[in-house]
This record gives sequence, structure tokens and C-alpha cells, in this order.
Amino acid sequence: MITTAARWLRVSSDDQDEMQQLKRVTDYCTRNGYAYQDDDLFTVHDESASKGEHEAKLLGAIKGIAEGRYTVIVARHSDRIDRQEKLREWMMLAAQAGGRFEFIDEPNVRLGDDLGSKVSVVVSAYVNWEYSQKISANVKDSFDTRRNAGALIGRPIFGYRVVPLGIKDYKTLDIDPVTG
Repeated sequence: MITTAARWLRVSSDDQDEMQQLKRVTDYCTRNGYAYQDDDLFTVHDESASKGEHEAKLLGAIKGIAEGRYTVIVARHSDRIDRQEKLREWMMLAAQAGGRFEFIDEPNVRLGDDLGSKVSVVVSAYVNWEYSQKISANVKDSFDTRRNAGALIGRPIFGYRVVPLGIKDYKTLDIDPVTG
């Protein structure tokens, strides 16, 4: 029997490109003899897993398992699915629907009754959550440093233009001579 797969790609910010994941996920499916359809490619752009913004699409992917369209959802890493320590819950939903997740970079993260499987899922979920916390703290620290230097955070309001501040890539505002 041929295994059918859905391919799952997700990035959390607009400046990232989920298509960088496509070749690896597709190659994995081909290497493992999985059949896949273009209709079962889930491309989730600019949706944070740490905030749960992707969950409606994830439920849609799991619904595809229940409908019998495929039996496995392939993702590059479990952090493409979860960063809120809910990985086991998502994996259980897929199992209840009749399928499973497979993670290219984490082949040992799988839902099973043995202790090793259970531990791998819990540890992976925690590591994903902890990584999100670290990124969040780093971004906050960076913004605080920029604000303290008088740098612009975000986009300029109408009538102003962005000008270099002279420190690294920091920028500030100046009145736009055309619109201001």
C-alpha cells in the first residue's frame, strides 16, 4: 500500500520564505515513496506557532487525514507545528484521525507507547517553546537597545522619512521635504 502525504511548510514572519523548506520536504516524501498532491501542500506564511496563529490551518491539515486524503503530514521540524508545548496534543489529534506527523530533522519524535517516544515528544515540545522564549527576549532586548539609542522601531508616519542614525544599521526620522 502506498503512503500518501501532505507537506507542511510554515514561517513565522513576513521576511522569511517557507519555500526554502519545500525541496527538503518534497525530497523526503519522494525518498520514502510517499505519494503527494499539490492540493495537499500547506504553506503557512507569517503565522507564529508560539502565538498559535497557524492552528486553524493545522486543524485543516489534520481534517485531511480524517477525510482519507493522506495518512502522514511531513514537516521539516516539529517547531513548524508547535511552540506552545502542545506537540503531543497535535500528534494525538493526527493519530485519532488515522494518521501521523513525520519530522525530517527529528526522526525519533513520534507518537508511541514506549517511554522513548513519549520522552522525545515532551523534550522536543519543551525545546521548541524554550527557543521561542529566547527569540522573544532577544528581539525585546534589541528593540530596547535601539530605542535607547534614539533609533526608529517600525515604519515612519506620513510626513517623515527614515535617515541613517550613524550607529550600525540604526535609523531615525526626519521631516520629509516633499510631504512634510
